[in-house]
Amino acid sequence: MDCTEGAFRAGKSFLLDIFLRYLRNTTGSEDAFPDNADDLPDWLTCGGTEICLTEGAGAPGFSWRSGRERATTGIWMFSKPFVRTHPRTGEKIAILLMDTQGMFDMQTPPALTASIFGLSTLISSYQIYNIPRQIQEDTLQQLHFFTEFSLCALREFQAGSPESPSNDGRPFQNLEFLVRDWAHFDDNWSINRCIEEMQYVLEDSLTVNVRDAGTREQIRMMFDNIGCFLLPHPGTHMTKPNWKGDLSMLEPSFLKLLNVYCHHVLDENLTTKKIFGFPVTAESLGHYIRAFTAAFIDGQVPTAMTLVEAMTSTTNLVAREKAHKRYKLTMEEICGPDKDFVDDDAIVAVDAKAQEAALSLFASTATFGKEEDIDAARRLLVEDMAETRVQMVRENKLKMDQSLVKYAPAAIVLVLALFLDKLSDYTCDWWLESCVQASSLLMFIYVGIACFFAYVVYQLHQARGGVAAMQGLIALGQATSRMGMELALTAKDATMQIRSSVSDSLADEDGK
Repeated sequence: MDCTEGAFRAGKSFLLDIFLRYLRNTTGSEDAFPDNADDLPDWLTCGGTEICLTEGAGAPGFSWRSGRERATTGIWMFSKPFVRTHPRTGEKIAILLMDTQGMFDMQTPPALTASIFGLSTLISSYQIYNIPRQIQEDTLQQLHFFTEFSLCALREFQAGSPESPSNDGRPFQNLEFLVRDWAHFDDNWSINRCIEEMQYVLEDSLTVNVRDAGTREQIRMMFDNIGCFLLPHPGTHMTKPNWKGDLSMLEPSFLKLLNVYCHHVLDENLTTKKIFGFPVTAESLGHYIRAFTAAFIDGQVPTAMTLVEAMTSTTNLVAREKAHKRYKLTMEEICGPDKDFVDDDAIVAVDAKAQEAALSLFASTATFGKEEDIDAARRLLVEDMAETRVQMVRENKLKMDQSLVKYAPAAIVLVLALFLDKLSDYTCDWWLESCVQASSLLMFIYVGIACFFAYVVYQLHQARGGVAAMQGLIALGQATSRMGMELALTAKDATMQIRSSVSDSLADEDGK
């Protein structure tokens, strides 16, 4: 999940709208460095020089406006995920874009600003810190302040967990400084030379000095990867209130690097969201968002223990649901909705293996928090599996009662063969030898089917008793009646169509 943070009125929403345009109109295989560098990519212009607003191409997503008025308040997430393929691993990754209101706008209290940053950072796998002109000391200090509570929470986790979190104890994944309006590119530099300059700027900004009081060191401790990207000024037209999206008014150097940046974030650096080293799935994402939001519900930065409790309970809940899903899938392999009836002994044998696999998966996933909390989640998992087992056994027994229903077509054949045989007896057996032969064949068919039904009912009686055998016959009779009515209606419709066709043909002949 990609998220943008940064100062008030720094162009975050416009950037995310450009991201949407890129995701809607590319597949991920496009070249970030086209042969003709003077041409703008089709995904950006949609075939023209203006940012189009038509559905399916450049349809609006994140609200933005030129000028000084704020366009975003709080946290916004685009409702549609975009699935891309990782260029190196081939892994399918869903991308969700998230926007936050600008920081330090003289209206939002500092505590609420910190809460917005903290919540969005917990949810995101790729955090873009959008800043103007350069990485300054106060920018790093603000970032230090926002992540301070996370370091406390991490310490609480390490103290209360059976195992330390993976990723060298870093709670967050990717941080990128996006420096807007960078004024230090030379006019004759190539795109590759501009990208080299970005690494120099990052290294220079994060070089530890004696006066930073540990700011840079802590920032490095909080993220697995830290990067930097520089974009030049787009031109003065974009900052005016009357600018309506005409790309021809923007600086070409800005648009070229914008194309590279979209490819850089949304293709080259696709990152699966992880919490404590475990990938977050579509099912678990909602649980984590609700837990994190509850921790920040009063608009204040939560205490370390509050955040620990929220993350622990959610991690245990996700582990429990994942293990229960594994148990259910294993059980459905033998007694699922699309399976036939099986003996109780077979269910018991599979149940033991399914429980063992589910508990093993839970143990490998629920590794954080207090041991008593993990035990409580494990007990709930056992209860969940017991309820699922009872339900599957009940449904399996119903399948036994319905086991004869699948023979309804054979029952219809039996009835038709018996009817035609009796009809032949009264109409043509007494004078036509071919009718006698057909009658013998029909009798062989319905007697054979009747013997088969007798055997099946006997087997059902032996396994489940007389009541189950009677219920099976009743269900067979009902299914045969329904199928017979459907066939009769179909035959009636076909007859009506044939009569209509014949009438039409006769009418045409009379007309001639």
